[in-house]
Amino acid sequence: MLTPLRLWWKRREQRREVLQDPVLLQLFAHPRWLRFDVSQMPDEKILRDKARAGVRDRRLPSRRPDRTWGGTGVGATCAVCDLPVARDEVELEIQFARDDDNPGLDQFHLHIRCFAAWEFERRAFEEPG
Repeated sequence: MLTPLRLWWKRREQRREVLQDPVLLQLFAHPRWLRFDVSQMPDEKILRDKARAGVRDRRLPSRRPDRTWGGTGVGATCAVCDLPVARDEVELEIQFARDDDNPGLDQFHLHIRCFAAWEFERRAFEEPG
C-alpha cells in the first residue's frame, strides 16, 4: 500500500527521471507537468546545513514538536529553506508550547523535505557526543 509520503516520493522520482531525460523532457515540456520541478528546492545537503544552522542558532527547536499538522500549503515561508510553501505542495506545521514567562505557542511551517532535514539534524543535535 502506498502511503501519501511514499506516493509523493514515487512521483518525485518519476519527475526527476523526466527532467533528466531529454526525450522525455520534450514529451512532457508543458507547464502543468513541470510545475513540480525538483530543481526549485535546494538539494538535501543544503537543506540539512540550513536545518543544522537553525537548530544551532536556536531559530528552530531541538526537541520533538508537541503537535504536527499536515495539509496543503498556505503560502507561508518555510522555516528551513525560506521559500514559500505553495498551495500545490504539502506543508507540515509543527507547534511547540512555551512554558516560560511568555506562555504561548511557537509555530513553524515546513516543506516535507525540509521537515525531514530538520528532524534528522534535530536528532543528531540532541544525541550526546
